[in-house]
Amino acid sequence: MPTSLELVVGGMHCDACARRLRKALERVQGLRVDAVEVGRVRVTLETTTAAEVSAAIASTGFSVVEHR
Repeated sequence: MPTSLELVVGGMHCDACARRLRKALERVQGLRVDAVEVGRVRVTLETTTAAEVSAAIASTGFSVVEHR
């Protein structure tokens, strides 16, 4: 069953950061990217985990500040 997840992301400062993060998240299998804006991400976990999403975010140089 899909699960929605909202994350507060640190280190993002502009729309270019949001585009870079969106591209990285779109490469994660089993994840639907609902919205990416400066400082915030909303995704739906279909077959992936929150830990995998956090790892993808970290791979772009940003950090997860809070899960909602």
